[in-house]
Amino acid sequence: MQTATEAMWKILDVEEDYVVDLTQRMVRVPSVNTKFVVVEGRTAKRAFKMSSRS
Repeated sequence: MQTATEAMWKILDVEEDYVVDLTQRMVRVPSVNTKFVVVEGRTAKRAFKMSSRS
């Protein structure tokens, strides 16, 4: 009987090309750094903190 970890590694070995392609596509998706987005004169991060206090 194989452990869950062994089963996971077996699947990753079989699907290596798919996993690599998926990871590459996810890393390419641009993200927003909220420290540099300004909303109503505040950074988006600070604006969110202020609005969540209400």
